[in-house]
Amino acid sequence: MTQESSERPWFLPESREIGGFSVVTVLRSAGKTLSLGVVDREGRPFAMKIPVRENAADATWSGRFEREVAILRELVGPAFPALRAFGRYHVGERRDVPYLVTSIPIGPTLREVIAQRKATAARPDVAGAPFLLRSLMEALDEVHEKGFVHRNLRPDKIAIANNRVQILDFVLGLAPVEEVVDDLTRASEFLGTPDYIAPEQVRSPHDVDGRADLYSVGLILYEYLTYDRPFGPGSGRVEAFLRHVTQDAPPPSTLNPEVPRDLDQLVLRLLRRERDRRIQSAAEAIGEVDELLQARRGAAVAHICHVPDSGKIGPYRVVEALSVVGKTALARVEDSRGRSFLLKTPARQAAQDEIYLRSFEREVAILREVAGPSYPVLRSTGRYDASTQQNVPYLVLDLPIGPTVREAIEAHRGQHARPDVAGGARLLHKLALVLAEVHAKGIFPCGLRPDNVAWHQGEVQLLEFVLNQTSPNEGVPSAGTVSVLASYAAPEQLEPPSRVDARADLYSLGVLLFEYLTGELPYGASSSRSDTLLRLATQGAPVPSVLAPGIPAPLDALIGRLLARSPEARPPSAHALVG
Repeated sequence: MTQESSERPWFLPESREIGGFSVVTVLRSAGKTLSLGVVDREGRPFAMKIPVRENAADATWSGRFEREVAILRELVGPAFPALRAFGRYHVGERRDVPYLVTSIPIGPTLREVIAQRKATAARPDVAGAPFLLRSLMEALDEVHEKGFVHRNLRPDKIAIANNRVQILDFVLGLAPVEEVVDDLTRASEFLGTPDYIAPEQVRSPHDVDGRADLYSVGLILYEYLTYDRPFGPGSGRVEAFLRHVTQDAPPPSTLNPEVPRDLDQLVLRLLRRERDRRIQSAAEAIGEVDELLQARRGAAVAHICHVPDSGKIGPYRVVEALSVVGKTALARVEDSRGRSFLLKTPARQAAQDEIYLRSFEREVAILREVAGPSYPVLRSTGRYDASTQQNVPYLVLDLPIGPTVREAIEAHRGQHARPDVAGGARLLHKLALVLAEVHAKGIFPCGLRPDNVAWHQGEVQLLEFVLNQTSPNEGVPSAGTVSVLASYAAPEQLEPPSRVDARADLYSLGVLLFEYLTGELPYGASSSRSDTLLRLATQGAPVPSVLAPGIPAPLDALIGRLLARSPEARPPSAHALVG
């Protein structure tokens, strides 16, 4: 054996390629599988999963990979990884080692989020827990509706980003055809993770249904609320099994008094040992969460922004928390006549961020300057005092004209539809017209991204200007520090003190169109400035036809030009795109 081969990991062929994908790094070891970071021949990043060394030649694990492939082919949408490839490869004396390739996770795992909060001494996110639970239950509702059971839910198998979750692993998933014990289940005495397993799963791994997953979610939520498990750390597998089978979980509030009674009881109903006494379905759990949120919407709003005790900001009554985008909190408000509007105000963590507050004031000034159906109508602006923060700015807008481009992308991806070439061309034309108009007023960059553009019946509306600047020499906000923005920022925005002009918006337009047509980001999702710059430096400029071959050559080439790393290689202006 050569020195190189002795140092090479057991799973890595000499070519460093598996099934046409180049292995870049080991992401994590998750129990019986390894997760690898890989790139395809066009340099696009993906996640690859293979068995650990001791299971590499095990026919049972090969079968489980095949079963996971079958499950992922049925589960489509942002709550699940997109299946890209499956196959087997040879390495050394090991033959037919299975591998599975999916899209990269949408964000960090819940395990990483909990660990980071603990490391920074942050309190458990009690107010955000119902939203996490609802998102998990929405995903599980689809899993169970298709007849599948996960059987191994735990925090490191759930990715989270922007209040959305993604279930990462179905290698132990139970398929509907396995209503009786199959060879894959019989081959092992135990399936699952001891600290997150339902009592009935301890007794019989195959005699489970969706209620076993609900029990696991109860354990995950318990840990999210308390940073601990209901039965504490066990000394071994047998002890963990016995605790699940013989002990009732104490209320989360015994470890964290901030957990309110209604949430306490909801968690305990998920953790009942007798499955017939648990919440019976994910759909039922969603209803329970909605009732809980309805009763405490005011608290939900207070979780994302500072709110006066009166529940009113200016003349508007705060009705519903919508989301946090970057550092901006969004909520629905009503006037005295019951008409609904959109409130924008700094999120709690941004209320004292001077750089962000200047950007917020700049957005107000811009909204007063622009007019027409392509921009939100500014109804009111001002400042308010809350008991937790004084002199907080706000603005109130008409509700968007329709769903965002982000929602259109996700719906299109979920339908496995062909690229919407005609829609993409219309979107390009409309956005180019809008950009030409705002650029003529000296407004750029506009922070263009799919969740910032409403798209309805062929019309577009820019929803936010909080990240723009008013002259090429003004300081550029650090987009790379905001996970939802890094992938859409032009290279020059990520390399201050580089000069930034309106052509930065053309790059962002190219990213948006690429994602609209293919369902993927041109360089993959990125969570930081340095990660994005590394990908730009090491990967060639992509074109959408690589992922969606039906795209006409002229549109393909234009998007390629918009994505040029150098501003000089892009079209000179938005006006040039429609001229």
